[in-house]
Amino acid sequence: MSKVLIDAIGLCDVDLVRKILLNDNIKIFNKKKDALIEASLRGYEEIVDVLLKDSRCDPNNKGCYALLCAMKGLHFGTAMLIIEHGAIDLTFSGAILLDIFENWKKDSVIRPNHYSSLYQDFFANNDSILLNVRLNDEKDILRMEKLCKNYIKKHCQPENDRGYVVMIVEYVYDVNFFIRRGFLPDFKTDNHILEDYLLHEEHKNRDHILDFWHSTSKNRTIFAHFENLKTCRLWKYCSLEYRKRKAIEGCDSFGLMNFPYTSEKLVYKSKRPLTNMSLFDLGVRYENADIISETNGIGIIKILGAEWNFARVTRYAKGMSRGLYYERSYDNEDSAYGGVFYYLEEESDVLLLFKTLKTYRNKYCAILDLCPSVVNGVFHGTPHVKDFLSGKSNLPDDLVMTAYDAWKYVKDVEDSNIHIKTAKESIVKKLPQEARYTGKVLGFYAIEDVFDQDLYQIADKKGIDVLIFEKMVGSRQVVSEVLHAKKKKKTSFSHLAYPK
Repeated sequence: MSKVLIDAIGLCDVDLVRKILLNDNIKIFNKKKDALIEASLRGYEEIVDVLLKDSRCDPNNKGCYALLCAMKGLHFGTAMLIIEHGAIDLTFSGAILLDIFENWKKDSVIRPNHYSSLYQDFFANNDSILLNVRLNDEKDILRMEKLCKNYIKKHCQPENDRGYVVMIVEYVYDVNFFIRRGFLPDFKTDNHILEDYLLHEEHKNRDHILDFWHSTSKNRTIFAHFENLKTCRLWKYCSLEYRKRKAIEGCDSFGLMNFPYTSEKLVYKSKRPLTNMSLFDLGVRYENADIISETNGIGIIKILGAEWNFARVTRYAKGMSRGLYYERSYDNEDSAYGGVFYYLEEESDVLLLFKTLKTYRNKYCAILDLCPSVVNGVFHGTPHVKDFLSGKSNLPDDLVMTAYDAWKYVKDVEDSNIHIKTAKESIVKKLPQEARYTGKVLGFYAIEDVFDQDLYQIADKKGIDVLIFEKMVGSRQVVSEVLHAKKKKKTSFSHLAYPK
């Protein structure tokens, strides 16, 4: 009987398989399990569907092995049918996971350091699903998305760090569509570069685009990863809650801006992640506070029976980059280091309360006014950099320019050694000429952070509670930063006011 059924499967004859199953005179209880395995290995989805729907035999005890055969045969649709019919429990046994793991371990495409994280995901956390599949069209990707959503809903608790599924994928036919559906390649990279790669994936000058806007010795290895995105083996599907949590921790909105089909507001107009600042909830709660005046997120408020100046702010666990590079000694009572940075965010509901304030164009202008003798000792910016920081150059304040305008500016500056200066004019003219942010490529990002501690100490001595820097060069745009001149972070956080 087994041979008859297997032969029918070999012929891909669905009607014959159905007739065999419907023949009451033929007992096939255990044989059906072998047939299921054979059909899954061949990737015959319709036959698998017929076998699974036959009620005379529960294939659960061999369902896992049938699924493994489908995975190894790269038949994603077949694997999905086995899963959707409930023939197996998605919490695979360690033996099957280990079997897949050992097989893929021999593949040199995946590096050893990836396997260490893979091991942790599948054997320590026991909350992820591993599939070895080919995603050949949009239908495959949508089915994979549905599977991941259902798995997260069933197995992952929102309050824990368990809102993702890691998978091994053999092939993805459309990386852009895959990412737009919520999947991300599971390797460390710069999301700015990933955005450009995806945006210009089909552009004939894509390599020149990436080289112009992102080229550094460190990024050269990243380009090699992108060349293999279509065959990237390790991918993650992250739930929206998980993405929101990670965005707030890292001040990176890439995963939110690419999340499909949600009406929920996830980012501010500034493109930073929406946050209620609960990570730093050490302040006071306010209700029906009387805002006396407010302009661009800065104003006066009557709260808890007293008048305060306020600034609407946000802060992220890993954000503010180098402005927090003294963090280890930060909480030491004997340390001279201090000062707490925030972003000025007009849409934020969280208020930083203070009494005295001074506002400057940026940190460079602030130090020139408050203590000019510091500049020569710690800052070695070239004349064209100093001209920009002081507002004397012809560059736009928001640093939004075309590739050609950025290149021409650098070519005309004698003391500049920025890498785009060496680009050929003929190549630059072929690049897309939409205006975009140039702060990083022009070398202005984070160059003023050397003044952080001097500014904190000077403000503290002069009794200035808050310094606001209106035009700081950020990684994605020009931003406004707020320095609260308090030595301890907890002291600063106690001056935050949250809405009830």
